[in-house]
Amino acid sequence: MKLENILELFLKNLHTKGASPHTIKAYKLDLLDYLKHLKENECSEEAASLYSLVVDATSIEFKSYKEYLGQSSPATIQRKFITLRRFLSWCLKEGFRKNPVPEPPKLPSSQPLAPRWLKRNELNSLFRLVEKQGNKRNEAIVQLLFHTGLRVSELVSLTWEDIHIGRYEGLLTVKCGKGQKKRFVPLNATARKVLLELKDVSSQKEAKDFLFHGKRGPLNENGVLKLFYTLSSSLSMDTKNKITPHRLRHTFCKTLLDKKESIEKVSTLAGHSSLSTTQKYITPSIEDLKLSVDSLMD
Repeated sequence: MKLENILELFLKNLHTKGASPHTIKAYKLDLLDYLKHLKENECSEEAASLYSLVVDATSIEFKSYKEYLGQSSPATIQRKFITLRRFLSWCLKEGFRKNPVPEPPKLPSSQPLAPRWLKRNELNSLFRLVEKQGNKRNEAIVQLLFHTGLRVSELVSLTWEDIHIGRYEGLLTVKCGKGQKKRFVPLNATARKVLLELKDVSSQKEAKDFLFHGKRGPLNENGVLKLFYTLSSSLSMDTKNKITPHRLRHTFCKTLLDKKESIEKVSTLAGHSSLSTTQKYITPSIEDLKLSVDSLMD
């Protein structure tokens, strides 16, 4: 079998196991980067040779790849090796590889820092902006991402059948979360309000279909990312601090933990696969550390 066919099968396997399009794209880019490294360093475009260097990679190739990554951040190097080893382990399981996957060389480590979340003033600026613009769809997207902690892939998959709103309570059903897991997220007053307002301005057809629509039909992940790029530009956010849908998810988790909600509740609401994922939000951020050292001057 050709190398490109094996790579394609691996990516399809990730999709079958519930990986998001974003995750699959990241795996693909990492594997293409490894191929680029081999082509540049082994000076060989021969298909058979390249197949062997990828599928039958040894500790020698691992060491060479680490050197190729050079001054990349520790997190990037670790991620790329995780991708490579997961691919090779899959190759071994599927019979494309004969020998066990070697251990990676000693990789650089870094101080673990918390995910980037939004500060309260940044969050309020975002809310004021979408409210001022008067687009009920965009306002519902922003408010729902913060008040439910949904992943963007889960957001664009929502239909009105997934939403139940009563007089004093509401419930959102995530039918196909990460890993194909189903979960329920209660809707607070703000989330219920923006959803009812969205339904009021939706056409009869849209009100029986997906929640969010673009000019050409149901909104997709790229459409949401473009929206947030525009919002960040309007707020004059630089590239490092730009607002993304996932930062709102981070902010959801961090805010709940700051309000002393249990880590088990937050993990369940966010649909995390383990408590260790939720634990990251207890890790101090750079801003938290800055406040600590600044307190020495008080």
